[in-house]
Amino acid sequence: MSTTSMTTSNALTVKLWGLKGFADTLKSTAFGHMARRGTIMRASELDNARKGDEVTVSYVGLLTGQGQTEGGTMTGNEEALDLQAFSMRWNVVRHAVANPNDDTIEQTRTNVEFERNGREMLRKWHASRLDASCFNQLAGINSTTMTVDGTVYSGAARTIVQGLNTVAAPSTNRIVRAGARANDQSLTSADTFTLDLIDAAIERAATTYPTIEKLDGEEFDLFLHPHQITDLRRDSSGKVQWLQIALANAQGGNSDMLQNTSGYSTGIVGRYGNVNIYSRDRVPLGQSSADSSAVANTRRAVLCGKNALAFASRFSGALTDVKETGGSTPMMFKTELKDYEYIKGVEGRMIYGVKKVQFDGEDFGSIVISTYAAAH
Repeated sequence: MSTTSMTTSNALTVKLWGLKGFADTLKSTAFGHMARRGTIMRASELDNARKGDEVTVSYVGLLTGQGQTEGGTMTGNEEALDLQAFSMRWNVVRHAVANPNDDTIEQTRTNVEFERNGREMLRKWHASRLDASCFNQLAGINSTTMTVDGTVYSGAARTIVQGLNTVAAPSTNRIVRAGARANDQSLTSADTFTLDLIDAAIERAATTYPTIEKLDGEEFDLFLHPHQITDLRRDSSGKVQWLQIALANAQGGNSDMLQNTSGYSTGIVGRYGNVNIYSRDRVPLGQSSADSSAVANTRRAVLCGKNALAFASRFSGALTDVKETGGSTPMMFKTELKDYEYIKGVEGRMIYGVKKVQFDGEDFGSIVISTYAAAH
């Protein structure tokens, strides 16, 4: 009699691990938060394309002609459609661990389950690179070196933390610098984060073409580095100050702005107008306009609206509702046995691309706010 078995190397088991890994990534990362909120665009052109490694989204700009009124002639004064295109690539990112197999003396000697922990560490490794890619794309960072979780990336390897796509600098109307500085290397210790900068960014979002579409709830999301959060809370020079608002809210029974909370499961750090403020340590360092080096003690915060980033993959799998069974996702796990099955290697593999959306030469859904931001 035959009995159906399900071993750890079975393809269906591997697929389940991939689904769970990607679902967990969505729950715990800025990438997942942005996907749920609508900051990340997954247009039909980007979804589940089967051939090639580049995808293109078409876009029609607003009509800008003057028009005609009584007595005018329309023939010969028509306006052509402003046809635009946004292109991006996807590629593969791989990392692996190799450990003694389940039936070895090494596994017997410890309660640490090598394979399970290896898969979890690979998921976290991919999640950190995906988060870094989102922020480096949004902030327009192409520094000569970048550091993620202590690993330094330089040269061609930088693409792993840049979404596997080229990075565009913030467009003319999509960057605000404290003190009206001309570049990041000119920021001084007087140029820290204040609520005034949020006002300036919101003004630009509403008055420069293309205007930035708000997220659900008519809101924007703002991601600050923890150093910027501390500066904001301690600010005493801005026209509008965090502590003043926090104390006024507390008198009304709402002490949220006085609480030291952050992250996506516990809620926002604070709220200013229709802007939700989050703390995220992957908000990148500034970049020198002189030599593209990272500028110490500066950070590029990012204000996000709808469709600021595009995510593409040859695998479908909805970004906003990944289940742990069924479907397919951009994360896969593969195994390989070596040395007469004594060593089991586990590879975490993702095929995807992340790129900031630009149309008409402007960043479509994001604004950078660059400030001085040193440790306290």
